[in-house]
Amino acid sequence: MKKIYLATFLVLLVGVFVSGCATKDFVKEQITPLSDRLGNLEQKVTADEAKIKEIESKVDANHASAMDAANKAMDKATKAEADAMSAQQAAKNAEAMAQKAETAATEAEQAAKKCEKIFKLEQKK
Repeated sequence: MKKIYLATFLVLLVGVFVSGCATKDFVKEQITPLSDRLGNLEQKVTADEAKIKEIESKVDANHASAMDAANKAMDKATKAEADAMSAQQAAKNAEAMAQKAETAATEAEQAAKKCEKIFKLEQKK
């Protein structure tokens, strides 16, 4: 009886091991589609990384160009401001000179009137 139990146990044990083991062909069959998909994904990732690097270089170039343009604009604005300040000062100076000229003209008119009066008085004598 022990031999029958032992034989039955061995048959069951062999059956469990045989039915539970995967063959190389089965594993290849299961792994091949996954491997193909993984390869495709790696190609896409590589292509995407190349596109990202290209875009980054364009962004860097555009950023540098924009910064250069901004700096040039800032320099021109600073120069324009200095020119405006200079023009404002020149206008103030011109206004002051015009005021002096007007004062001198008024004084000259008064002097001319005095001279005219003196001349008329001299003529009467």
